[in-house]
Amino acid sequence: MKITPILTQLRGQCPTLGNRVAAGFDLATLQADTPLQTPCAYVLPSADIASKNAAQNATLQAVRDRFDTVLVLDATDATTALDLLHDLRAELWRALVGFKPGGDYTGIEYDGSEL
Repeated sequence: MKITPILTQLRGQCPTLGNRVAAGFDLATLQADTPLQTPCAYVLPSADIASKNAAQNATLQAVRDRFDTVLVLDATDATTALDLLHDLRAELWRALVGFKPGGDYTGIEYDGSEL
């Protein structure tokens, strides 16, 4: 999956982030160096999941691309940060759930979150 359509969608549909959305390769790199002002988001490709072949004489296989969106917040005041996290998650859902990042894709589905 190309990350650019995801970044463009988040930049255009998440006003609280104020265009502070970037691509990342892994969480360790982000933890070591976060150049964007908070609040910001990083989109990281995380996995792909392939179903078994559904045809006998051809290849008919569904492949699901997965990506993570990491929100970086100023946690100086935990209560304020958690309230902002709630609002930002809602913005992310509105921007991404159902969004088709390309002609070969179906709409993005929400798969859960974790801290």
